[in-house]
Amino acid sequence: MRYLILLLSVVSASAYAQVLSVFIWDAPPGNDAQMYEIAGKAKAIQEKLGAEVFIGTDQRGRMHYGITFDNAAARGKFTDSLMADEAWQALIADASQREGAATLQTVHNLRTAVAGSGENGRVIMVYQWRPKPGRGAEFIGQSTRAKKIHEKLGADVSVEVDEKGNVFYAMNFASWEAQGKFADATAASEEWSAFLAEVSKDPTAKQVETYRITTMQ
Repeated sequence: MRYLILLLSVVSASAYAQVLSVFIWDAPPGNDAQMYEIAGKAKAIQEKLGAEVFIGTDQRGRMHYGITFDNAAARGKFTDSLMADEAWQALIADASQREGAATLQTVHNLRTAVAGSGENGRVIMVYQWRPKPGRGAEFIGQSTRAKKIHEKLGADVSVEVDEKGNVFYAMNFASWEAQGKFADATAASEEWSAFLAEVSKDPTAKQVETYRITTMQ
């Protein structure tokens, strides 16, 4: 099992210093329980060392393991401590010897471009976008406008950017019922319809992925 540590640095500046890495794991059939057992142990160890960790499951049954820090310096200090931690080393050794280990599918290393409340909800909807060349700043501006509309309708929104320039538009909700009410309100919103009509005339980005995540609390 690969180390769940943050190894990549944030490459561009932001008005917000928060950094986040999300590791997406997939277990062989019949091995989900083991994957979440190991993740739970990893979370306990890493939180003792100062990390803020969340674990969730998406619509494909994959596990999302996220680690958040206030800034890159805090992340670096955590990484140094984690690599020297005996409990962490023991967990890695145990996980590596088990049959049916989960496979790391991808890692998203992010920095916050537009902050939300900072509270992770029970439900997180994440839309991953790839801006067209030279239009990243324009798309972030449009995302900021979308955030204002969506927050009026009941979502808690943050916008993150990875080291490749992909933009992640994340909406947090207290429950799936709350998310459903938001969806109904959005469908009926004239302000949202007008915004969509405007940005659809000359799209600045292409949507490449959607994650529907239920967090473990």
